[in-house]
Amino acid sequence: MPKRIVAILMLAFSVLSSTTTLADELFFKIGDGQIEFDPATAAPVRIVIPRDVFFESAGSRLANFAFATDLVQSPAYQTSGGTVTRKIGGYNVGWTNEQPPRLGIEKLAGSITKTGYMAYVADVATNATSAGWTLDVRLSSKYQHTPFDLLQGRYRVDSFTPNEARAQLLRPVLHFREEFVSPYPVESIRANFERIATPAAPNPVIVRAFTGAGLQRMPAVYRLGEQGQMPQLIYALDVYPYRNGSKAVVAGELIGEETSPGVVDMGQVYQRVRDQIQRVISD
Repeated sequence: MPKRIVAILMLAFSVLSSTTTLADELFFKIGDGQIEFDPATAAPVRIVIPRDVFFESAGSRLANFAFATDLVQSPAYQTSGGTVTRKIGGYNVGWTNEQPPRLGIEKLAGSITKTGYMAYVADVATNATSAGWTLDVRLSSKYQHTPFDLLQGRYRVDSFTPNEARAQLLRPVLHFREEFVSPYPVESIRANFERIATPAAPNPVIVRAFTGAGLQRMPAVYRLGEQGQMPQLIYALDVYPYRNGSKAVVAGELIGEETSPGVVDMGQVYQRVRDQIQRVISD
């Protein structure tokens, strides 16, 4: 049986493609342009985090649970006024600067220096048990901001439905590291992974997981699962001789999915991916 090391949740947004990027913070400000919204029209989202795949540390806190986002930015360019900026669009999810923090889900238009948005704020109720944590997330208020411009259409978000916002909340991100022992040689295990996987861009969170494990060389990074399919696993791999076989160390970034209506059970998602990795090891 593979040896369970531990899975960790970290404050990091999934890099799914060259057009998915990381926003340092939310663009909208609470109280700025609140518009009419009835919270009763939006169903809640529940995220279940089993205790056996999560632990709290200085760099990994439940309050910093992260979400994969479809935030698109263009290459940097210089405006006629000399300002360097980027066009921006898509969705972003982040925590507010309140205590306790709430979640902001925003739809963006414009640029990083002049941004229009429509956004929801969501209340988060956390329940801790011996089995793990349950996060109940409910949209509570809505905001809109359109910067002044002679061509305001470039910065205006015309529509952002509760279902669009909920769809972003159904994509939490899980980071993990695990060791798998196999009776097969190193070359066979590595070939299996490379045969079914697609090379992916290096992910600093995953690479740090290897550095912490004492592996100094840069691990290979792959994607398991097609772009846009869930669950998708982006992982780094190292394989080395172990006793009469080999040991594969896998550090991965897993994007969650809806496991039942309105619920994301990260334990179920993780177990399916873990089983998939084990089949690759045993193939």
